[in-house]
Amino acid sequence: MSELTFEQMLEESLKTIHTGEVVEGTVIDVKPEEAILNIGYKSDGVLTRNEYTNEPNVDLTKVIKVGDTMEVKVLKVNDGEGQVTLTYKRLAADRGNKRIEEAFNNKEVLKAKVSQVLDGGLSVIVDEVRIFIPASLVSDSYEKDLSKYAGQEIEFVISEYNPKRRRYIGDRRQLLVAEKQEKQQRKAEDNKRRHTDIKWDRLDNTAHLFPVIAGESMSNVYRIAVTLKEEVQPEYLQQALDIVLPKFPGFNLRLRQGIFWYYFEENGKSAPRVQEERHFPCRFIRQNKNHSYLFRVTYYKCRINLEVFHVLTDGMGGINFLKELTYQYLRLVHPELKEKLGDKLSSDTSMNREDSFLKNYKHSYAKGYKTKKAYLIKGEKLRTDEFGVIHGFVKIPALKEVCHKYGVSINEYLVAAFAYSVYREYLHGMPDKRPIRVAVPVNLRPYFNSITTKNFFTVVSAEFEPVEDSYTFEEVLKITTESLHQQINKEHLEELFSYNVSNEKLLVARAVPLFLKNIAMRYVYTSAALANTSTVTNIGNVKVEEDYQPYIKMFYAFLAMSKGQNIKGTICSYQDTLAFTFSSVLKDTSLQRGFFRKLSEDGLNVEIESNGVYYE
Repeated sequence: MSELTFEQMLEESLKTIHTGEVVEGTVIDVKPEEAILNIGYKSDGVLTRNEYTNEPNVDLTKVIKVGDTMEVKVLKVNDGEGQVTLTYKRLAADRGNKRIEEAFNNKEVLKAKVSQVLDGGLSVIVDEVRIFIPASLVSDSYEKDLSKYAGQEIEFVISEYNPKRRRYIGDRRQLLVAEKQEKQQRKAEDNKRRHTDIKWDRLDNTAHLFPVIAGESMSNVYRIAVTLKEEVQPEYLQQALDIVLPKFPGFNLRLRQGIFWYYFEENGKSAPRVQEERHFPCRFIRQNKNHSYLFRVTYYKCRINLEVFHVLTDGMGGINFLKELTYQYLRLVHPELKEKLGDKLSSDTSMNREDSFLKNYKHSYAKGYKTKKAYLIKGEKLRTDEFGVIHGFVKIPALKEVCHKYGVSINEYLVAAFAYSVYREYLHGMPDKRPIRVAVPVNLRPYFNSITTKNFFTVVSAEFEPVEDSYTFEEVLKITTESLHQQINKEHLEELFSYNVSNEKLLVARAVPLFLKNIAMRYVYTSAALANTSTVTNIGNVKVEEDYQPYIKMFYAFLAMSKGQNIKGTICSYQDTLAFTFSSVLKDTSLQRGFFRKLSEDGLNVEIESNGVYYE
């Protein structure tokens, strides 16, 4: 037996290939117009741009990397220069044909980006199979100019499948027609249901004010948001809202105007559309543009936003709804959660809709709210359509240590830091006849054993009157904390809200037509509003069920502006992190900087985030 040379042995070791054979290769070189693959043959394989994809002008260096393995089809064993010519798109098309055939037989809805706008229609590519959508099947109405579809992702079905003639026809029109028919049917069902079983409900005592004063310039809308550890999938968020909303009678409402009072009526329409956030937050909610609902749900990257017209509920009711919406969304995105936990509302989610103001009311002769004008924060405002948001995140264990040093609660410390920052940054440490008065909403539920999802809060104030020069932070802290201690007790809180309820219960007041009530309420509100410098509210620590915690990063909240209050603060915490959020319509950020500087001076590490209005 004769010995083989090294070259002969190498030749023998290399496999033989044939035209039309599917082989696996490793990319050893990539240029914009071609890639070279080692296919285990004596010659390397060449894959040109035109044989990679039907997409025009693709830079192969952007889609293929050296070291990638690919399945390709042999076009020519020898292209005349000793190299093997390969194709990827034809192999993909062979497999794509089967995919298109299945879609045709199953009437499956496909989604693809428009690759070309042609004279007679649109061209899309699905798995390297080119599909033509005639102009007559693009829309349910005639469209002369189809250029707006260029680069857009559209949905369609396959209406004609003829692989022999390479004729693949898509149809978008029938989907649009079917969608319209479905909406019409759903609307008819909604109307039928609404006219056969209409339920109504009274507004709680606090809620009476909000429809009177709300408008484009003062929305009375607050936001509570949750940030997830993954980007939001809007289709699942919409499904989650569709599922959760009917379970919440307190959100399934619309506002109606009666002769003597505003009142709620069961809505019954389909849920409002979930949309990507494209505007500044806390805008006025127009019922006629929101399926008559008094809340909206938006998303941005990893964040889900719930914005609520305050007439519906306070922050506790908003948290209640947002948590269940988030749970349902996560169960849809992660079916293993649904399999483990089921699809019911959490046991600690309240559906209670009692008017706790009326239930706990006691006849009161207490005076109303303070009306002496407070120091008001003024300055050049942002554009009408702008809204500034700055978050400061601190770790709660470190914050507790600071508060322990001062001998106060977290809420007292942060409210005092807010008042002190107003004093330093706007009054520059000088005396003023007007008090710095920070309105502090108090959740009344713990004091009266209530679990209502209606509004149930009252407002006290942390007051500091700078009558002397150069107050230290410790002095401001002592003054504001003492003022809060005098007010935050069950007896005083009961007197505050009972005063409001007593006005509502007056027989004379009940008989007054609504338009006259509105005039009176606007007057009283204006006087009370100008008596506060700002508002700092504490949503509290948001508790989340253990199984959902790995998917949730943070919660935060903030308020819209109100009369005389151009900047506000909101406290919200989750696990070991607290967020203090400033919402503002002022260009100046000295108060925010002074506040966070004070926290830093006390040894706290503060991480700052903004919505982009402020860049410094």
